[in-house]
Amino acid sequence: MNQNMTFTVVMLAVLGLLVGALVYMSNRPPAPSGTAGTSAAAPGGRGAAATPSPAPAELLVREDSRYLDDVEDAPVTVVEFLDFECEACRAQFPVMERIREDYGGRIDFVVRYFPLPGHANSRPAAAAVEAAAQQGALEGMYARMYETQAEWGESR
Repeated sequence: MNQNMTFTVVMLAVLGLLVGALVYMSNRPPAPSGTAGTSAAAPGGRGAAATPSPAPAELLVREDSRYLDDVEDAPVTVVEFLDFECEACRAQFPVMERIREDYGGRIDFVVRYFPLPGHANSRPAAAAVEAAAQQGALEGMYARMYETQAEWGESR
C-alpha cells in the first residue's frame, strides 16, 4: 500500500472514531441539575456517576408479578428479572437468596419472568414456575429450577 492510501485509511478511521464519539455523546442523558462537572471518587480511582433515582414501583411491580417476600409497608422492593435457563441468573441465585436471608421481613422481594430469546427452555421453565405459583408452591419451584438447571438447561 502506498503512502497516500495509508494516510487516507488512517484519516477515515480517525474520522469514524470522531463521528462515533459525537453520536455517543449526543445520545447520553443530560446530567441532573447541580451535578454537572462533579464526580465522587470511587474505589480504584475512577469517578462515580450521580446515583440514579429509583424507578417508579408501578413500572417494576405489576399485577402478574410474583412475591417471594411480601412485607407490609416495606421501604425497599427488590425486583429480579430472571430467565431460569440463563447461567448468569443461576450464578446470581445464591446472592439473591443471601439478600433475602439478610433482609428477611424488612424488604419485598419480587420476581418477574424475563425469558431470553436464545434460551429455548426459558419460556417452558417460566410457565412451570408460574403453574407452581398458582398452586402456592412458587418458592420451591423457583429454587428447583436453578438447582437443576444443569440437567435441563441448553437442551432440547
